[in-house]
Amino acid sequence: LAQFVAAALGAAGWTVVGPIADHASALQAMQSEPVDLVLLDRMLRGEEAIAIADAIIERGIPCVLMSGYSQATLLERFRNLPFLEKPFTISALLEKVKGTLERPAEGP
Repeated sequence: LAQFVAAALGAAGWTVVGPIADHASALQAMQSEPVDLVLLDRMLRGEEAIAIADAIIERGIPCVLMSGYSQATLLERFRNLPFLEKPFTISALLEKVKGTLERPAEGP
């Protein structure tokens, strides 16, 4: 899925950093790379990506969460984030990314 997402975003003209497949690398990339938006799978290598999501929110970086589970199953503090339920189409992905980038910034 990560390669599919990266290819679709690259083809649409966005610069993609990643895919990043582990927690430590994801947290490091947010500190060392200019990031305008994060697409985050709820599960990363079999573990919930809670620490990554918290770091994204703390830094005020727009984020789209992706999961095969419904949005209602997210921890309450993440339920207001833009969300894509898998499986999704390329058009749904691009629409969600564009809409998220156009949203007014929210504080931590």
